[in-house]
Order: sequence, then structure tokens, then C-alpha cells
Amino acid sequence: IKLLNSLNPSAKLPHWKKLSGPLLRHEVVQSEAEVKLQNVSALATVQCDGWKDISKFNLIAFMFTTMHKAHITHAHNVSSEWKNAKHLKSLILTEFENLEKEYCLDIIGLCTDASGESQAARLRILPDMPWLLVADCWVHQVFYLLTNGASLYVIFAS
Repeated sequence: IKLLNSLNPSAKLPHWKKLSGPLLRHEVVQSEAEVKLQNVSALATVQCDGWKDISKFNLIAFMFTTMHKAHITHAHNVSSEWKNAKHLKSLILTEFENLEKEYCLDIIGLCTDASGESQAARLRILPDMPWLLVADCWVHQVFYLLTNGASLYVIFAS
């Protein structure tokens, strides 16, 4: 706000309710339409990751990547639900159906975090979709090595 006031002191900013209401909805609709037009029958990889937000809610978010662009699709609050491979598999399959129906994408890959539940969910999906490329996220692997690998090095070095 200070930056905008310094550039143009006479400019009036819209109220936050207008920004978070009709203006935001308009931009979301416009963005979704643009993504749908650009990606008809495109090959896509899907990524999913889970974390806790500031208020300690357990969230699982999905995004897809196609034509060198990433698009966030959904974030689910799973705080009151089971955190197991069966439930994650159902969320992933629902996301696949949504992307195929709404965006007309051909899903060729799935990347999840490096947790045991995520790995189990990926392995449960493979019999139904043997053509699907599945992988752990390398960032999670590197983080695991950096945080736990140092202690393993000390154990093996001594």
C-alpha cells in the first residue's frame, strides 16, 4: 500500500472485501478458462504434498504441471480424516478424475512427498494405472539426507 501511495498518491485502492470477493472470483474464472484452453489433451504430471499450516490444520495440496507451467488445483483440509495410504489414494484418484474431466488432461506422472503413506498410496495406484510414472519428490529426499544423513555419517564415521 505504501508503494502504491508513493507512486500515485491520488489512486484509490479497492476495499479488501472487494479484492477478496468479486475481483478475486473474476480472476479465478478467467485464469481457469485460460488454463483449460491452453492445455486440451496435454500430457501432465500431478504433484501432491501434505503439511500443517499456521493453525495446525493438516492440508494436502495438488497441482499439475504441463507445458512447462505449474497450476495449483486443490488443497484439502484432512485434519479430521485418517492419514493413511487408502485415503490418500482416494484423494489422488479424485484429483485425476477432476483433471481429466475439467481440464481434458492426459495424466502420465505422479510425484508425492517421501513419506511411507505416500509411497504406499503410489504403489496402490500402480496396478490400476501401470503406465503411470511415479516418483518421490527429490526435494524431500535431499531434505531427509541433510537432516538425518548427518547423524548417520557421525554413527558410521565413529
